[in-house]
Amino acid sequence: MNGRIEDLTGATLVAESGSKYIVTKQAGCGAQGVVYEEASGRYMIKFYYPADSKTIDTDILERVRFIRSIQMPKNFVSVIDVIISPYVGYVMEKVVDHKPLNSYLIPDKNKPFPEWYNQGLGLYERIIIGYVIAKAFGDLEKSNLSYCDISGNNILIKTDKGASVKMIDVDNVYIAGKG
Repeated sequence: MNGRIEDLTGATLVAESGSKYIVTKQAGCGAQGVVYEEASGRYMIKFYYPADSKTIDTDILERVRFIRSIQMPKNFVSVIDVIISPYVGYVMEKVVDHKPLNSYLIPDKNKPFPEWYNQGLGLYERIIIGYVIAKAFGDLEKSNLSYCDISGNNILIKTDKGASVKMIDVDNVYIAGKG
């Protein structure tokens, strides 16, 4: 449990759409908030830490509603629904069978570097992944949007018959030049 948000495991939440979501377990936490798994296995739910400022919470809620309203490029997860109680948050699609980009960038301390680097297709695989990531950000830019939290933990990769790339933490998408 995080000290800034009560443990919501087992809670049933009603979103703005009227849909109900059952929170199962905490999947992670970061500087902005806490992420939980949802009982159906299809969604994740992110809650923001309370800002103790109605203005800040309102700004966050407006940004999440905006992100839900836009058509995200295919490599970015979609915001499915908005949560306003007990904390501001959103429901997003769950990405399965992917691993963080950092697993391709940061060597495994338990393996010799050549073995770590050459697992899979080595350089070739990394070039394909880099291309797909660059194309995804290009598609976002074509939509006049910017992603403001590029991190090896927010880019998830699956290499099976090509490269599947999914960007998470999409609440960091903004209209270019605003926000």
